[in-house]
Amino acid sequence: MILKPRFFEMDVAGHHPGLMALWTDRSEDMQDVRWKLFTAAVSPQLSSEHFRQLPSHLVVPAVSLFYLQNECLPPAAAMWEVDALIAQAVLLSMYDAPSLANLRSHTIDTRAVRLATLFQRATRTVVMLVATCGYPVPKMQIMPSQYFDGKLFHLTYLKAKSGAGHGDLCNHQ
Repeated sequence: MILKPRFFEMDVAGHHPGLMALWTDRSEDMQDVRWKLFTAAVSPQLSSEHFRQLPSHLVVPAVSLFYLQNECLPPAAAMWEVDALIAQAVLLSMYDAPSLANLRSHTIDTRAVRLATLFQRATRTVVMLVATCGYPVPKMQIMPSQYFDGKLFHLTYLKAKSGAGHGDLCNHQ
């Protein structure tokens, strides 16, 4: 079977200012353009306003999860797995490096490892898109260390898999 490429038209409201303007113009108007281009490149379903309201360190994981769940067929994760990814991203800021280093899991779930790998691949693509659009999100806030830790995710995943609710996943924070 020969696979044919799937072409699509991307309809972005407004004028594209060019890469040099995206990368150098720091005006608020250009920031609006950056956000609109960034979200439109991920999906025409996305609203830049929704993502602008998030804490900046959660934009990349949120956009990545949206993509994995809405642009991939079938969706990449079950809802409880999405809950685990979100919970660990939120919880991560409550841990310091020594606390993370001391985390231990007695079992390894291969599905958790595969999902973490897929999520990290998606976030790397989103980070490249953020850079291409001239950083609508500050550079330091798109680093994986701001929203992902493998051990914390694994432990959170195991809790979610055993049926823990949102409160338990987030340590009631």
